[in-house]
Amino acid sequence: MKDNTELVLEWLKATDIALSTIARRTGISRKSLHNWKHGALPSGQSLMKLTKYYNQLQDQTVTLDETGHIDKDYVIGLQKERIKQLEAQNEKKAMEKSIWEMLDCNAEFEVELKYKRFKLYRMIVSATGVDTLSKEL
Repeated sequence: MKDNTELVLEWLKATDIALSTIARRTGISRKSLHNWKHGALPSGQSLMKLTKYYNQLQDQTVTLDETGHIDKDYVIGLQKERIKQLEAQNEKKAMEKSIWEMLDCNAEFEVELKYKRFKLYRMIVSATGVDTLSKEL
């Protein structure tokens, strides 16, 4: 069984992600990455940085393109999934709204809103059914 160091270094040798991209995302110099790719051994701290980046890539089901950026098809798939979730939420809210509209109300208020000097003011213009409301309260 391979240890973590061997696994990460083998990945570094085999990956299609540009060294400059890995360097930018890990804070390790491109020269160091190049040396490791060709047989040199990294320091413990640098290996931890590279291992952290490697683990992040493995944890994600993200497909990276040749520049090391997230693949557009993956992003489109995520967006389609999110749209379906939002449509389901909107459907639920529409159902809730129709239920509230079917209920009889005891009192109705007409409110006027004004916005002045960064403040919102409200004023009740008319009220109907207040007698029923006051009796219940």
